[in-house]
Amino acid sequence: GANRTFLVPAVLAKVLESGEDAVKLFSALKTYAYGASPMPLPLLRQALQAWPDTDFIQAYGLTEVCGVISHLLPEAHRDP
Repeated sequence: GANRTFLVPAVLAKVLESGEDAVKLFSALKTYAYGASPMPLPLLRQALQAWPDTDFIQAYGLTEVCGVISHLLPEAHRDP
């Protein structure tokens, strides 16, 4: 199965709202990258609690500059 994904924060919120079975489906992920909109701090905390062994990476970039120009690495997510 998949072990990495990129989803916008709104989709992550829907997964967490969908219940324990949905959360378990994503538990095998090793890396969750997100971007395209801000990640609300309460949502990030909920995700870190739901998937404590998953690395979260924030990607930021503009379409006009051809992709990602900066990252917030996993270690920066552990003390929000």
